[in-house]
Amino acid sequence: MKKLRLLTAAVTSSMLAFSTIPLCANANYISGDSKYVDEYIKNAVPAENEEITDRFYSAIKNTGYFENKPQFYIIENIGWLIMVSKRNDLISFRINGQDNYNEISAIVYQIFPDCDLTASEAVNNNRFNIKYSDGTEITEAQARELYAALGEKYEFSNFELIKDWYEIKDGTGLTQYTSKYFLEPIKQYVAENDLDWRISYTKDPETGEPSEHGYVRVRPAEGDDPAEYLNIELSLNEAGIYGDLVFLDKSNSTSNTIDLLNAVEGDANLDGEMNMADAVFTMQAVSNPDKYGIGSEEGLSVQGAFNADLYEPGSGITNADALAIQRKMLNIE
Repeated sequence: MKKLRLLTAAVTSSMLAFSTIPLCANANYISGDSKYVDEYIKNAVPAENEEITDRFYSAIKNTGYFENKPQFYIIENIGWLIMVSKRNDLISFRINGQDNYNEISAIVYQIFPDCDLTASEAVNNNRFNIKYSDGTEITEAQARELYAALGEKYEFSNFELIKDWYEIKDGTGLTQYTSKYFLEPIKQYVAENDLDWRISYTKDPETGEPSEHGYVRVRPAEGDDPAEYLNIELSLNEAGIYGDLVFLDKSNSTSNTIDLLNAVEGDANLDGEMNMADAVFTMQAVSNPDKYGIGSEEGLSVQGAFNADLYEPGSGITNADALAIQRKMLNIE
């Protein structure tokens, strides 16, 4: 794998001059379980000089929804851009049958004051989402409390707590513009400034004219350097031409999602039932977190830790939870 480095920049009047920050083996930038994130991101060090992030963000913030400012990375020598955007904690649930929105919202706001509550209607299956726009954490204990409170009156078709949620886009960063409106202004700008950018656009198959629903794509004269794409984007922004930064290859996301509806009490190892093996696994996670702790290769999953958290639920995994599993298996109150 190519070495990963963060983009930093010293800006001159005509171009970006790049420097790099060495990797740190002890960094833990992303806490999600995804091997994709582990492979590409977790050893990267957040930039001390955020100028390059600010410039990329300036170029794209009006073309997409970001709860938090994304971080940008580059894989050395191949012009491969990676954007990581953190989403805020979220509770998402669906209720079967008819529901009382006012009653549900009153219960929600008791537990989550000042939260953002949204609801979308569907036939006999309405979805509710809870989050905080300022990034306030939603805890497992709060999720359990809401699940219990609503569960007394309503039947769920799903109920999830989503944490450590990151959206990742990577590939060749490319800006595109609506063909019908921006082709001529872009051509004019390129001609007036004697630029050798590569311009391509979607044509209407019948008329051969720029398609009303197609795109203009502007590339550097050579190669696919993210710095040059950024230069193109910001130069056109200054001329009043705004496009969308897209990634030609792939996007992904990772999160730690806890399924409260299908959680099996005490099932630390996720084999579908509670047994003595779960008590042993929980004790291993507590005594040897490097090997068996949450997120380690052989360790507890976030769902498993939630299932095993029987003693004072929401307080986290301890040996008291392992004992609680044993007592339940032995029918000891």
